[in-house]
Amino acid sequence: MGQIQDKISRINIKKRVKVFMAGNPSSGRTTILYKWKNQKIDFYIPTPGFNVERIVHNQIEFEMWEGGGGQIIRNMWADQMQGVEALIVVLDSSDLNQDQQYFQEQVQKLLARLPQKNLPFLILANKKDKYLASLQEIEQYVGIEKFKSQIQYKIIYTNPFTGEGLTDALDWLAQKFI
Repeated sequence: MGQIQDKISRINIKKRVKVFMAGNPSSGRTTILYKWKNQKIDFYIPTPGFNVERIVHNQIEFEMWEGGGGQIIRNMWADQMQGVEALIVVLDSSDLNQDQQYFQEQVQKLLARLPQKNLPFLILANKKDKYLASLQEIEQYVGIEKFKSQIQYKIIYTNPFTGEGLTDALDWLAQKFI
């Protein structure tokens, strides 16, 4: 049944968009990605490389490239940026002390590989059930001021276990391409 619905939804696609998802280890990127796919994750292991999934939302087909959060994989993030039209960064909003400087450097490398200005840049402040970091804390962690003129950004608090914020995130992203 799911395959039939998937094929039907692909008939009405107005646009295809390549999106890159980045984030620190254990930030919840994979959980969010598979929640968007309506797939259950029974166990959690670190993403050893990249996951690629197609997600259709509001007649937009997103080709989501999720890069693992380990330092070795993060060094390869920028190599996957060809054709990327939007960037999603997933943060564990309960732990903004992880590798802030290194993380900011990696985000800047990603943005440097993208030729277009005004790029949709979605920041998912995940695990909001544990701790709700302020918008200012999240902006500071990501280093928004350094590249604010290059992006259109939005911060959305998420909880993939309840689904909170996940539809809002896809709605915002889809709206940028309609």
